[in-house]
Order: sequence, then structure tokens, then C-alpha cells
Amino acid sequence: MLKWHHYLLLLVLAVLMGVCGARFFYISIYDRELYQHLVESSKAEKDEDVVDRTIRQQRGDVYKEIWLVRGKQRLRHSMHSKHSELVIVNTDDGKQMIENLGGVICFMQEELFYVLPNEEEAVLQPDGRLLLRDADSKESTSWVTGDRDGFVPMQVIRYLEADNGTYHYKTNAFVAREVKIRRFITAGHELVESIEGLDPLMVGVARAVEFSLGREDINFKAHHLKATFFTTRGLML
Repeated sequence: MLKWHHYLLLLVLAVLMGVCGARFFYISIYDRELYQHLVESSKAEKDEDVVDRTIRQQRGDVYKEIWLVRGKQRLRHSMHSKHSELVIVNTDDGKQMIENLGGVICFMQEELFYVLPNEEEAVLQPDGRLLLRDADSKESTSWVTGDRDGFVPMQVIRYLEADNGTYHYKTNAFVAREVKIRRFITAGHELVESIEGLDPLMVGVARAVEFSLGREDINFKAHHLKATFFTTRGLML
């Protein structure tokens, strides 16, 4: 039987340094120090001695970064939290690790695209070519050819804000209640982590939000969403 600290070492290492498919997690110096602290605190303990053991670790100013690869697009998502409690519980079903987050803000890239000189929009395809938005891929005129001088990179950003949320490491799922949601279009392909000065396409509040990491995308659900939509010129729809 593995000792508790051996299991914990493998579990925390997988969380802090894990790579799953096309998903990459940012590892801070604080995370490494936390890992060492949890390992040291659990040394020399055996499984039979910790049937009801729960380990808790308080953390402040938490930052998580997730990258997803969708075809040729590398989409970045970030999660900020003012404070958190990392909890490892020994249950009948095995060891569970969750993180209770407070003061949560998320920035999520939904899509990267280009605005052409004629103001048409084109989306990068898995093969690296550009396809005009909502165009028929079977039509040769739907594809953008030639150089890309004058093309303006753009992105669609989803912004979330919640007082509290929970991240489940086993399922790579995040759940929060009473979540403020906004969507924006802004210039660039680098993730924008500020909404100051941006005009929203949508402003809403969801009773609950949950999202989990898929192979090439984030599975996002907003329950009981009440929202107001706007045009790109800021006019209410």
C-alpha cells in the first residue's frame, strides 16, 4: 500500500505540472512552494492513519492560466482569485482535490479572427487558411488568398465575475453561482485582461455557471441567464 505522502506527492504534482491533451497550466513559484509544503506536512504518515484526514491550504492572489489548441488557433483563458482554500479530502472513493475560490474573475478567448480591408471578417481554419465568416467552404470565392497586409487581428472575449466559485481538479470543472457575464470584441490576438474602455456585446447575470475542459474547447453552460445584447456600435438590440 502506498504511503499517504507518496500519493499526495503524485496528486499535487499532477495538478501543478499536469498537461492534459492541448491544455497547459501556468505554474507559479508560490504553487511550487505550496507543493513542497503539502508534501513535507504529510511525510511519514500511512494510509490507514488518515482515513478521515482533510488537508487545507489557504492561498491569496491566485492566478490560473489555461491554453487550448483549436486547429491553428491557440486560445488563452485566465482565472484570477483574491483568495482561495485548497482542500484535499480522503473519501471512500479515493482522494479528492478541490479549490474554493473567492473574488473570482475570468477572461476567456472564444474566437480569434481577422477584419479585412473591405470590412469582411475571416476566421482561421485548422489547415491555416482563412475562410470568410458564414461563407460556404465549398465555394472557392469563400477563401481568402494572397498576402494578409492590412488584415486586423480581432478576438471575442467572455468575461466572468463571481463572489465565490469552486474548481474540481479531478474533472477539470469550475462551478459558480450568481455570475456576472459579459462578452466583448476587441483588437489583437493576445488575451485582453481588462474590460476598461470596451463596449460589451452582451451583459447578463446567470444563476449558475459551470465549465469544464474538453479536448479542443471549454464546455460552457450558463443557467437561468438574464442578458441584454448590444450591436458593435453599442446600440441595444
